Amino acid sequence: MGDAPPDPFADLQLSRVGDLIVVSAQQPTLPSILSESEQAVAYALLAGQSNTEIAQGRGTSTKTVANQVHALYRKLGAGSREELVAILSAGGRPRS
Repeated sequence: MGDAPPDPFADLQLSRVGDLIVVSAQQPTLPSILSESEQAVAYALLAGQSNTEIAQGRGTSTKTVANQVHALYRKLGAGSREELVAILSAGGRPRS
């Protein structure tokens, strides 16, 4: 018998952030200035979720999620959702 084929899922990581389960190949480490709730929202943003989807997953209102997203913009210096996701995917550091 030959060697088994490589497992395509071997590098995937499962993590729990608040009420969310995040699956990623490489999960960025987020800045410590973010609260636990902000980190949960950040990981959901990285997963491509809308504010409504995040709110439903966390059992909170869309207004609360919008406030947390706004806090992420402010703390990380982002001017748009796309820029925020880019910063988050770089571990919370603005790309140069």
